[in-house]
Amino acid sequence: MSNTLFLQLALLSLAIVLLNSLVFLGFALFGKDRKQIFGLAMLILSLLPLGAIGWQLYQGLELKAMVRPRTPSFKDGREVLEHFCLNCHRWQGQGGEIAPDLSQLLRDYTPQRLKQLLKRPANQLMVSVPLGEEETQRLMEYFLEQGLLQGKDRTAEMENQQIPAIFRDKQCLLCHRLDGTGGEIGPDLREAYQRNGAAGLKAKLSGSGQSQGMMPVIPLTEKEMAVMIKYLEAKQ
Repeated sequence: MSNTLFLQLALLSLAIVLLNSLVFLGFALFGKDRKQIFGLAMLILSLLPLGAIGWQLYQGLELKAMVRPRTPSFKDGREVLEHFCLNCHRWQGQGGEIAPDLSQLLRDYTPQRLKQLLKRPANQLMVSVPLGEEETQRLMEYFLEQGLLQGKDRTAEMENQQIPAIFRDKQCLLCHRLDGTGGEIGPDLREAYQRNGAAGLKAKLSGSGQSQGMMPVIPLTEKEMAVMIKYLEAKQ
């Protein structure tokens, strides 16, 4: 049974119950004066359609509030790029200057690595991009057509090295290099201890020393910070 039919039957049943109740009420109030009883019944029944209309309007507003605004429809990856990326990134001489040029940044990326960036874990530098699976796929296909995303998957290489898992788990190597592996956006971590010392590194990792930089605050425990600092100290 549809919701509309159920609502109509419910209103009809309610009307019958109200009418019977009004008849008994009328006899109690007015005795056998049928005109007054009939007038009271008609007045109440005339209000029922208004109640039904009000209910339908309420339901319509509730449904409208639940419907998410429709996102733009994109014909190809180039349109996705222009809509979501070029406010910050530069591409083929167009776009912003805040973030790295995509033609350089994505040259050594893999499709999987780009997907990770677009999903934007909490500790990523890039702002959140509300891309669906279809937009993500079109964007990656466009970059592949442009000769990008041809990088080597370094996951196995990274795991075979003696880099502590914390550097991979927190995705530090998406931006920083360490032991010849990682990204190019941030400084090489091999020199981090020499530049900052133990106290300076702890301040940066805890967030208190990052006010002047672009690096986001990464949630780390005291133990995790100690492991990272100890490893970086040993690289000197």
